[in-house]
Amino acid sequence: TLDDVESYINERPDSALAVLEGVDSTALTSREIRARYSLLHVMALYKNYDDITRLGLLDDAVCYYDRHGTADEKLKTRYYQGCILLEKKDWSGAAIAYSQAEQYAGQAIDSHAVALLYDAFATVYNAVYNTQKELEYAQKAREVLKGSGDPMYESMAGNLARVYQTRKEWTMADSLYRVAITHSDAYPHALADYLSNYARMKMIMPEKDPAGAIELLNRKREIAGGVLTLKEGGADADA
Repeated sequence: TLDDVESYINERPDSALAVLEGVDSTALTSREIRARYSLLHVMALYKNYDDITRLGLLDDAVCYYDRHGTADEKLKTRYYQGCILLEKKDWSGAAIAYSQAEQYAGQAIDSHAVALLYDAFATVYNAVYNTQKELEYAQKAREVLKGSGDPMYESMAGNLARVYQTRKEWTMADSLYRVAITHSDAYPHALADYLSNYARMKMIMPEKDPAGAIELLNRKREIAGGVLTLKEGGADADA
């Protein structure tokens, strides 16, 4: 069952979560199986935008893969540990976990997981205003997937666009946002972020585009259930 779930967890995380939560806990008969279940469960929850901060969800995976397992399992465990800490706004803790995960990037086979790790690193560097490192890791995330056919390659252009927006390189940012928004229907939370950032850019760049900003925020409302942040509300009012 776990083999089967792992084969489609990226493409159909909702189905993966349903199967995992239907597993009889008495079937998890060894430390290795409990660790693998723990990791896949957190992966499925996260990919469904569900709460991963509940106490102990990843404990079995962290304890087991600290000494056992493949490079991919070690990388994913530390990556999702970082994501849990990121959800709690523990930036330094997340950075440490991501650094531990990065130790296995060279040996890992799953390029999708490596790209997610680098993309998460870019988010951490954005939060601490280190634009140079944010750019480095946003580029690395896309480079890992280049030529792979993974649809996330195009979607990740949105975080790269965020860096160029910060650097006030408006033309490059605009081009990358367009690519990301066109290819992010499968990633609604990422798409909502891209629409929000793109709308904000349209109101701070030299040649402002109020109508374009309103259109983007209206689309973001549809995805996020009509909720705007204070910054977005201000941008909407200005537009």
